[in-house]
Amino acid sequence: EALAAAGHTSAELFVAGGATRSDMWLQMHADVTGLPVVVCECPDGPMLGCAVLAAAAAGQHNGDVHTAVHNMVRVKRRLEPSPAKKALYDIVYHKYKQLAPALRPLEPFFYSSLPLTTTSAIPATSTPTLPPSSSVAVASSSSVCASVIIAPSLLACDWSDIQSAVAECEAAAAAGGGDVWLHIDMFDGVAIDSPHALTFGPQMVAAIRKKTKLALDVHLVVDRPLRYVEALAAAGADRVQLQLESFQDAEQLLHVAAALRAVNVSVGVCIAPGTDVSALKDILSKCADDGGWMVSLINVLGVNTGFGGQKFQQQTLDKIRQVRLLISQIRASPTLPDEPQTHSNEGTAG
Repeated sequence: EALAAAGHTSAELFVAGGATRSDMWLQMHADVTGLPVVVCECPDGPMLGCAVLAAAAAGQHNGDVHTAVHNMVRVKRRLEPSPAKKALYDIVYHKYKQLAPALRPLEPFFYSSLPLTTTSAIPATSTPTLPPSSSVAVASSSSVCASVIIAPSLLACDWSDIQSAVAECEAAAAAGGGDVWLHIDMFDGVAIDSPHALTFGPQMVAAIRKKTKLALDVHLVVDRPLRYVEALAAAGADRVQLQLESFQDAEQLLHVAAALRAVNVSVGVCIAPGTDVSALKDILSKCADDGGWMVSLINVLGVNTGFGGQKFQQQTLDKIRQVRLLISQIRASPTLPDEPQTHSNEGTAG
């Protein structure tokens, strides 16, 4: 794209170096670009380039570099692109171009060592938002990011054509490259006091479940969450994230979490940008049961709940580190099982 923007067009790609030893890499680049990939007899690009320039400088091939290239760069094999795979890659690439600006500020965090004192993996997840809103989670071990979870928010799609948005997510999941969840924001306009914060309900979750096998991740911010537990389980929700600030205390939140676990629904807890990490201490200290932790995910929000168009709050990155440290400290208790994952809803929300 950069070359095309500069006025250069390519009919094929010549590849040299170690990449020529991987048929998968070569075919992937043919499919991604939609251009044939050509491998030369001499796979050493720098050496071949020097030989071409030296030959032209010595007067060979009429002293013309273009003629020297034509005569000296001999094709060994050619891989043709697959139009079907190109179409799938285009879907992923289109989303990548939207997501990349939100991810760039997070790169130092992704590749830095985090304050863990264990050899077991505690995925720290970030969920930057696809414009105008969605989630991305990057799971990591103690020092290196291992996998990517993409959780596009259906709140951001065209509500008159949600089925197409679900199908697009299915196609992205089929193309590979990470796990894909569907994030469904369920707000009642009461817990978030606004007539504009009225979104989906269990019926919509059930309708979406009929159209996909992807994990359904429900962000529940409602006035009386307990009454939605059985309805969401019956609708096919895989995970329900509870908004910490919509509960009076840790006991009330954990009561709802236990009810969700009882109907085989995973539980997460979201913490707003303005809430101190210490507010999680009681919840994490008390959330262990005989089967493990009632809460399996902590979502550190990078924007305020309920509305699009917000800018990512940079302090979220440090807050993730604080949550991870808190988890490792609480986990040090010999009576507690393995800890929940740490997730963050990061990036620029639309």
